[in-house]
Amino acid sequence: MLVQTLDALEGILLPLFAGLITSGIAYRLGFFKRPTFSRPPIFLPQLLSVFGIYLGYSFVLAPFLQILLFRITTKPHLMGLQFSIFFALFLTLLLYLRTDGKLAFTAALKNPEGSSSRCYDFGFGMMIWLVAFPWTSLVNRFCDFVLYFFFHFENYEQDAILYLKKSLDSPFQLTFALIAVILLAPMVEEILFRGTLQQYLKKFFSPQISVFITAIIFASFHFSFSQQLGNLAIIPSLFVFACFLGYVYERQGSIYASIGLHSAFNLASSLQILFLDRL
Repeated sequence: MLVQTLDALEGILLPLFAGLITSGIAYRLGFFKRPTFSRPPIFLPQLLSVFGIYLGYSFVLAPFLQILLFRITTKPHLMGLQFSIFFALFLTLLLYLRTDGKLAFTAALKNPEGSSSRCYDFGFGMMIWLVAFPWTSLVNRFCDFVLYFFFHFENYEQDAILYLKKSLDSPFQLTFALIAVILLAPMVEEILFRGTLQQYLKKFFSPQISVFITAIIFASFHFSFSQQLGNLAIIPSLFVFACFLGYVYERQGSIYASIGLHSAFNLASSLQILFLDRL
């Protein structure tokens, strides 16, 4: 027990020191100086439409098709079906955003007052992973320690990680799983939470409070019964990560920055599964 406690404390101290170093460098480089952008507001019908599309695909169409095709669908085909539904969801969201007549969504995705390019914003977001990951890891490892110390609970995994691991035996399935986890999921979730919900909340709250509330909702959306008590570690760490997503979105005035950070986070997790966990 003592050895495990010392290992846990070491696992907590390492991201703490890394976070202090990377955050200090980011502060000196001006990362925490946020410009102010004005944007057209997102209205309630737009918010409900975007989340209605997401919920319709995720909790109505996907389960219906899986039940309908359950007896005639093999595991590889089922995973292909899940990917197809997710890709269709992404395309539907893009088509809906293009119907925006008041340019609120256009400005939410990329503020016209910003001078940086989309590629720069995306790369900037990926670089901020160096700042966000240590703090996210710190909270996750601290919660892991609490769960083990008080409940002797361990060996849980987030649903996205399990989805990726199920694809390891097939290069075809793995390719689609990586595309979904590294590209599609960040784009869909950033459109939902930062580009729509956070923008809507700013009608009523300050940017800081809007980031905080959006982060709580984002983290709560990742609750899963299959994760059991692991939710008590996953949700707080995702909340911290979502605060960074919301901040980098506000700082750059661009959803491409938060997509870049989100993609970098998922990419790092995928590489760990593909290489480190299989050693």
